[in-house]
Amino acid sequence: MKRVIFKVPADTEFDTLTEDQQEAINTLFNSYRSPMENSIVGTTKLIDACVDDSFDPSGMAALGLNWDILGLWQFDKYGKLINTIIPYNKIEVESRLSPYEESDREGNGITNRQRTINEAHNWGNFQEI
Repeated sequence: MKRVIFKVPADTEFDTLTEDQQEAINTLFNSYRSPMENSIVGTTKLIDACVDDSFDPSGMAALGLNWDILGLWQFDKYGKLINTIIPYNKIEVESRLSPYEESDREGNGITNRQRTINEAHNWGNFQEI
């Protein structure tokens, strides 16, 4: 399994893609979140996906999907990181994650904290990177 984070135009939706693009995504993508959980959508949005081991980023351009890749990793069947294929662009990704409010014991908001990739993705059971 591979995990990939894409940066795409904000108006990118599955049903607006061509049939070839949709077929490729259905074949290679095991699951994805669009937009990525707790991310900020502006002119672009982040997509976080688990893709098949056969996923090759160079094939994206051939399909007309010139999406930026902000990180690509390969994991074994047990979820252990095997290889970092494209290094994680921490600044780009984490600048697009919404901050969260930290509260005291009484529930009063006391400060805003910036999310990190792991805090934002515990929902997906993704491995830490």
